[in-house]
Amino acid sequence: ATGLGISFRVRTVEEQAGFMEKLSAIGLETLPCIERQGEAMLVPYLENGVTLDKFIQNPGYEKSVLGGVLSHMADAHAAGVTFGDRWTGNTMIMPDGSFVEFDFDLELTGKHMDIAAFELAQTLYWIMFLSGSHRRDTVDFLSDFYRDNPELLGAYDVSTVAGLIDGHVD
Repeated sequence: ATGLGISFRVRTVEEQAGFMEKLSAIGLETLPCIERQGEAMLVPYLENGVTLDKFIQNPGYEKSVLGGVLSHMADAHAAGVTFGDRWTGNTMIMPDGSFVEFDFDLELTGKHMDIAAFELAQTLYWIMFLSGSHRRDTVDFLSDFYRDNPELLGAYDVSTVAGLIDGHVD
């Protein structure tokens, strides 16, 4: 990512709360900030939720939820938004299959589409890596998902995404 000119900075709690409000205002799924004071923020406790990294470790996980998360990311990128620190541990899956994005302490800086490619590559890498013993099923789902929804990859330089995934593997 640094080879693409991507860097990062740490957002203040105030910036994180404002960013969450912005995400919500444009229809993206995130936790609301209930209150913030100084360097502390209060958000709802999500009882019964499980982070995406834990969710995909279950061989019988509902693959359509994964499709929803990836579509949501593409929607954010199309709206000119990059989340920052995206990996499977920063997406909470609820029992009904809905999800929310959280943890916005890191802001990535650089060209929007380079950052978007990095976020997608990082998310795809962790999905595949953490699928463990059922990785083949997950890769098959991802292949089918993107073949059936080519518009979701249309805005990305796929060779950049692939190169970034290779970087994670290395």
